[in-house]
Formats: sequence, structure tokens, C-alpha cells
Amino acid sequence: MRKFRLYILGALIAACLGAAPEALAQPTVHVEVDQDTVSMDDTLTMTVEIRGGSALTTPEIPPLGNFDVVGRSTANSVEIVNGEMSVSKTFTYVLSPRRVGDFQIGPVKVYIEGQEYSAGPVRVRVTPDGGGGGPGYQTQPSFPQMPGFPSAPPGFPQMPGMPQPWPRQSPQAPAPPDDKAYADTFVTAETDRKEVYVGQQVIFTFRLYSTVSISGATLSLPDFKDFFTEELMKERKYETELGGRRYAVNEWRFALFPTKAGDLQTGETKVKGNVPVRIQRGPFDDPFFQGFAMTSKPRTFTAASVGIKVKELPPPPKDFTGLVGQFAISSTLSKDSLN
Repeated sequence: MRKFRLYILGALIAACLGAAPEALAQPTVHVEVDQDTVSMDDTLTMTVEIRGGSALTTPEIPPLGNFDVVGRSTANSVEIVNGEMSVSKTFTYVLSPRRVGDFQIGPVKVYIEGQEYSAGPVRVRVTPDGGGGGPGYQTQPSFPQMPGFPSAPPGFPQMPGMPQPWPRQSPQAPAPPDDKAYADTFVTAETDRKEVYVGQQVIFTFRLYSTVSISGATLSLPDFKDFFTEELMKERKYETELGGRRYAVNEWRFALFPTKAGDLQTGETKVKGNVPVRIQRGPFDDPFFQGFAMTSKPRTFTAASVGIKVKELPPPPKDFTGLVGQFAISSTLSKDSLN
């Protein structure tokens, strides 16, 4: 029955389009961005809406040398109000900035039935990310895919009732910071000690929490420039519950040995990947008329640098010989007499 109704609805729309071309309004083009200021570790969404006309075409986007197009989608809409028809087509572009600065996008041009229509330009300011390290993203070491996340197709969240591939162990996990409490995805970094001596071991732990599928994830570790480092274990995966929600956790641990005294910083730790987001669609693009579709959006999650106070070793006692520990010396002879 659903298919039959869809065919009837499609036929009615086609009949209206063919029978009443004079009812179509003159074409208009509108372009906008969802934010006029964006940081290097975020993205912005540009929307181009074309209304009116009987042959809506794809807009001509000028070269975007300062941005990368990391996602795009199209939605169609037909409205009939008081016998007047309105046809629109919406093009959505997800843009990732490539450098810091003030930039102009557009104008965007559209050619409909041989006539040129344009909109824009729009202006966007790109600011440094939280690290303040300038443009670009550190990608070493790189993990092409975070194991342990749901195996749903990229851009789709794990659905209730689907098999969960994560191990069912649930070790005690710390609560997230207040400003990130119970978000779909967040990261934390911590050390087991805040005050140590030069050369004393500190355990650094980084965790990625997520309730959704993350595709193409890469991990960026700090350079730990004032520490000698040793990886304690490979990536550990488990589940935990926070605020009534079940999270998949990816955990890394490193042993840090400070090489000098002072107030040292570990540096920021980042994970960048594509997370699923919902976008609004035209009703005639969705066979179930739900009005939403799923796409993926690049996101960067940053754990703040951790401070460690490192003290100089105390001076040695006066009788110190340079040896530390308990020692015993013994000697034996193979023979107690010689010829």
C-alpha cells in the first residue's frame, strides 16, 4: 500500500509540474553558513538554496582554496499553497578550514534556463584551534581505524539491539569533566601523580569515550619533550557506564620520566575522526517521510595538557658512595692448596 501511495503522489506532483509551469515563481538563490567564525579543529556548513524555475541545476561553487569540502548532500522540496507551487533545491556543503584568517566564499552562481542567478559572497573568520599551534593537524602516530567501535556503515550510529563487538568487561572509569558530562563523544587525559622528582615514573592515561561509530579516527599524541616515554600497553578497549549511558572506551597508557625539574606540561592529546550527524532533508527524498538523513562530520576532540611539578633530587648524604641498594660480596677458591 505504501508503494501505491508513493506512485500516486509522484504522479500528482509530475502532473502539477507539467500542467502549471506559469505558477512557478521566478528563481531565487540564497547562500548562508551556519557560523561566521570557526576554529581550525571544527567545520562549518554552507547551504545554497535555489527556489523557483522548472529546471533547477547544481550551483557553481567558486574555488575554495582555503577550505576542503569534506561532505555534501542535496535535498528537494515541492510545496503547493493556495494552488501556487514552490519548488526548491538545497545543496549542503561541509567545509573544513585549511588555514587561519578572514576569508570570502562566493559569489555562488546558478544557471537556470540560460539565465544566470547569483548569491553571496559570505565572509568567514577562521581562528586557531585550542592548541594554538597554527594550521594543520598532527598525525603521528596514526591509527587509521579505531578498533572496538560498532561495525555499522560509516555515518550511521549503532542501533539498539545490534550486536555489540566490544568486550563486556567494565572497569571503573573516572567521570568526565563537567563541561563534557555525558556527551556522545569526549576525551580525557590524566596522570597518576602531580608532583614527582626528576627521573621518577609518572603514568599518563588517555581515554576516548564514545556512544557512536567513529570512522577514520587518528590519534595525535603530545611530543612529551621534557620526558622520556615508554608505551606501557597497546590500545585497550572496554565498556563503561556514565550517567546511565553505555560508552565504548579506547585507552592508552604511557610511562613518563621527567628529564628536568620545573613546572612541566605533557601537551594536548587529540583524536580526529568522522562522527554521524543528522541533516534535514526534503520530504520527497525520504521514502519514509521522516525528514532526516545521516551524514558524517569531521570532528576533533582535544584533551587538555596535564601539569606536573618536578622537583630536583635531594642532595646525597656525605657518606654516599654512588651506590644505592644492598650488596653482599663472597669469594671461594677451587683449591685450598697447590703443589
